[in-house]
Amino acid sequence: MANLGILGFFKYYNFFVDSAAGILGLIGVEAGERTLNIVLPVGISFFTGSSLESVGDLRLGQVAQRME
Repeated sequence: MANLGILGFFKYYNFFVDSAAGILGLIGVEAGERTLNIVLPVGISFFTGSSLESVGDLRLGQVAQRME
């Protein structure tokens, strides 16, 4: 679960901060620059998803069935 939380934070933080700044700008409140300047590697969502899928399969015991 921590993997998804970290991925979600770094992937969507700028979107939500920019959206909130836009909404605040519409009502006359000026918000400072609060975006993160981090570039995520290509495929990080795929890697996180496939690792979670593997853990889920192991937990459900489906990997052993596939290997037979």
